Amino acid sequence: MTRTMLTGNAAAAWGARLAEADYVPAFPITPQTEILETLAGWSQRGEIPARVVMMDSEHSMLAAAAGAAATGVRVFTATSSQGLLYGFEMLYAIAGLRLPLVLVNVSRGIAGALRALGAVMRSAQIAGALQRILEISVQYANERVQFGRPIGKFQAIQQQLAVLAEHAAAATMAAEAAFVAMARGDAGFEIAVAKVRCGEAAEAGASIAHAVHGAIGFTYEHVLQFTTRRLWSWRAEFGGDGAWAAELGRAVAARGADALWADLTARA
Repeated sequence: MTRTMLTGNAAAAWGARLAEADYVPAFPITPQTEILETLAGWSQRGEIPARVVMMDSEHSMLAAAAGAAATGVRVFTATSSQGLLYGFEMLYAIAGLRLPLVLVNVSRGIAGALRALGAVMRSAQIAGALQRILEISVQYANERVQFGRPIGKFQAIQQQLAVLAEHAAAATMAAEAAFVAMARGDAGFEIAVAKVRCGEAAEAGASIAHAVHGAIGFTYEHVLQFTTRRLWSWRAEFGGDGAWAAELGRAVAARGADALWADLTARA
């Protein structure tokens, strides 16, 4: 048996080939250009049936991908972090239409200021969404009757809603602290903390809300899943809580253990 070492880009191209993708809209931009060049070469030589079409922007690339997916063909494309931002409008359209397609994001660092601004904005959105699903869950718990009384009267449900309220409050405070620090002009620490705390709250909060609602919360007709799906998406955008936690850890390690308490109390 012969084994070949592949780069990540080459492996992604082979994945598209083995999946027998039909349509590949492409806008080459480093660092994922190798994927599209490889697929284009295979297509030109007749090694794969996929049609590779070069587009004039990331936005049009995703628009073409959505249109093709709507017809039922297998769609594959690739972009990078910056390219994903340029086509961001179409991501919500694709998600809303529930169209199946494969998009490989070969990540590349986004400009620091833009990433930080995006992180604090997503933190605020997460905090607001958590408040909303708390309201929805409390209302549903008081309306849904089981075993002769509203499920909100059961201690187990009350405890879960209390935990959800705690996460919503903590996320709100973390996001507000980040905005206050931005006004001060030195918000790196608070933004990282906000994205970490809001990311953790998004995971726990969505889980609790769906547990309270049961299966109905997952249905397309129910309002809950529109908010929780955004929570799962926002948690990962502009750096997930793991990435921001790692940044905090590196900063603490660089300053040393003796400076930790002084740094924390100085920002209180």
